[in-house]
Amino acid sequence: MVKPEIVLATNNQNKVEEFHSVLGEEFCLKSFKDKSLQSPEEYGGSFVENALLKARFAARSFQSPAIADDSGLIVDCLNGEPGVKSARYANSSDTKLQDKANISKLLQKMSEFKEPKARLAKFISVIVGVRNAGDEDPIICKGYWYGYILPAPVGNNGFGYDPVFYCFEKRMSAGDMSMEEKMHVSHRARALKSFKLEFFEISRG
Repeated sequence: MVKPEIVLATNNQNKVEEFHSVLGEEFCLKSFKDKSLQSPEEYGGSFVENALLKARFAARSFQSPAIADDSGLIVDCLNGEPGVKSARYANSSDTKLQDKANISKLLQKMSEFKEPKARLAKFISVIVGVRNAGDEDPIICKGYWYGYILPAPVGNNGFGYDPVFYCFEKRMSAGDMSMEEKMHVSHRARALKSFKLEFFEISRG
């Protein structure tokens, strides 16, 4: 049986692996790397807007159904920062050092907040699926992951803010989790699992 093809609107190999761990057995997954494309500028004011513009761009570029995720970290004591700017919070000129720069800025801004209850945070993932670039009825699912920000990075796994995010459920840093452990509890995993129920409708176009 030929697997339906669907495009993931990302260049982030870590995200590709997370999507593949949930959807890979049922779909042939492509990404922007398959056409040497760069992700479009994320000028939306919300996670939904950014995910939708990326999904439409991918669908137009590949002439295929597409899905996109926009996710970020929301920290209570920083009034929701870094939010939709999570991936580019520190505006580092070196993309390879972006994650470390983002974490450094976050920890510096939170330095006056010492107790875990003052450092509460959550990850949010919004996943959007479109049948084509002009799809007027996109599928939208959200997932949340609750915890708090550690005072220093712990662990070498994951990406983004994982090393400084303490997960309540697992009682450990996301940076210490294996992919399997993370895909049971993360914001993206939660959104993907609910999204998967509607996925075949997208692939039929």
